[in-house]
This record gives sequence, structure tokens and C-alpha cells, in this order.
Amino acid sequence: MDPGSRLIAEHTTTGRTLLAFLPPMKADQIVARRRQAGGSMRKFPDIDEVRAEFAAIRERGFGESQGRYSPGVNTVAVALTDQEGSPILSLSVDYLGFPETEGLGRILPRELQDCVRRIERLVRAAGTESEG
Repeated sequence: MDPGSRLIAEHTTTGRTLLAFLPPMKADQIVARRRQAGGSMRKFPDIDEVRAEFAAIRERGFGESQGRYSPGVNTVAVALTDQEGSPILSLSVDYLGFPETEGLGRILPRELQDCVRRIERLVRAAGTESEG
């Protein structure tokens, strides 16, 4: 992947994590619109599979994949949401799937969730200050 590349959200863990925290109807609209536009060299997965993953991400509180976009590269992603629960951004960590990094899949989700919660508090505090 080249710097500045744009990827289809549905194909990436970071994008799926953002989509998972949208209202389901809105996420379906975005996915359908992107699929209709075409232009992807990758095959789109079955929509029911995607919806099931969105539900799993919401339940876990984070997205994760092992080699989904690039073989040998694992990803953990956490969405930062506004006060209504709508996603603002997704923070992710990619790491190489080596024996030396095997334990990261157990450690990173919680650490990344803690990091995002700290950022969320800062974003919300900044929003409160600008309103006052």
C-alpha cells in the first residue's frame, strides 16, 4: 500500500469498525452505495457476513483481523464515538503476524480501548469548552 492510498472501508478492519458503530441502516446504505460504485479489485464479502461482523465488533468493542487486507499483517481497531455513540474516528494498530508478536492480539485491544477512552474524554472536554 502506498502512502496516501484510499481504501474501501468495508475491506479494512479500521473501516469496518467505524461502520459497525453507525446505526445499522446507515451502515447498510454506505456499504450498498460503495458496492454499486464498483472500482474494487477485491471481491466484496457476503452482506450477511459483513453485518454479522459489525454486530461482533459492537459486542466486543473493537475490530480485529489477521491478514484480512495484507497477508501477515494483523489489525486491532477501536472507534471513538461522540456522546450519542456515533463514530468520529477509528484508531488502529497494525502489527506483523510473527511468533514474537503472537500475544499482541490479547494485549492490544484493551490497551487501545483505554487509549481511545482517554482521547474521547479530551475531545468531549474540548467540545464543552467551545460551547461555553
